[in-house]
Amino acid sequence: PEEQILLRLHKPKKHQSSVNYVSFNHSGTALASCSSDAVVCIWNTSTFRLIIKLVHHKHEVWSMAFSATNLLVTASKKKVIVYDQNYQKLQNINDHTEYITTVVFSEDG
Repeated sequence: PEEQILLRLHKPKKHQSSVNYVSFNHSGTALASCSSDAVVCIWNTSTFRLIIKLVHHKHEVWSMAFSATNLLVTASKKKVIVYDQNYQKLQNINDHTEYITTVVFSEDG
């Protein structure tokens, strides 16, 4: 897939462990990568420089998704975090009793 090719070409080194998932935002200006090191990195797709490191999780981050309006949701163990378009934390959702392995947004938001 395109994401794997881009990551091989630019070889981002900001994660300390394996990358579990990557996703482009809907405007194509950012690429997010989440890792077993509990970090989510947001990369500028023009320069592939790090925009921000999100370090709000305590456990491996397995999945993430961008909404059509570029909100970001990330999932780790039994916790979901929602970020705004500027990657500021909006909400923690800790009500899950089972491990979360995948998150998505519906097409209509």
